[in-house]
Amino acid sequence: MALIDLCCARASSACTQAGDDDSSARTRHLAGSGLGWLASMVLALLMLVAALDARAEAIEVRGFDNPVTEKRYQELTATLRCPKCENQAIGDSNSPIAADMRERVYAQLQDGRSDKEIIDFMVQRFGDYVLYNPRLEGRTLLLWGLPGALVVIGAVVLWLIIRSRRRTQVRSLSAEERARLDDLIDKEGSA
Repeated sequence: MALIDLCCARASSACTQAGDDDSSARTRHLAGSGLGWLASMVLALLMLVAALDARAEAIEVRGFDNPVTEKRYQELTATLRCPKCENQAIGDSNSPIAADMRERVYAQLQDGRSDKEIIDFMVQRFGDYVLYNPRLEGRTLLLWGLPGALVVIGAVVLWLIIRSRRRTQVRSLSAEERARLDDLIDKEGSA
């Protein structure tokens, strides 16, 4: 409301300096009436829209010499993980660090570096976390080997269970057991 009053006061002083007393009176009347309140609400709404628009993320426009480099850029930004975001690629993230990483990828592509050199640079700077698929190294051997080892262990356990069941063959009934079973069947059939 104070901003509207300030605008109206400036307009009033400008009209007074120009010697137009009639328009000055109209300006003062506008500031004090319901239209002044409406104008302040419209101005506040416009300021809110401008503030929200200023917060909107800018669309990054990158110029590439050829489509192959652009495709490499897209693949690299989809393969590298944002260190700040939860499981989000730098190409999809709006965080400042992801924007910085995209800028570095773009600059290194323009310098003619290979994908491996760019990934090595990012790993050196941000750690292995930026890779969705960690490299096969001594410290990641358990990570890569555990699923395969679990499959092998499961197959061995399954094989041992099947083998033990095959070994336990059904033994035949003795003559005494067979006679008792026949008696039970005959009693059930006659009842």
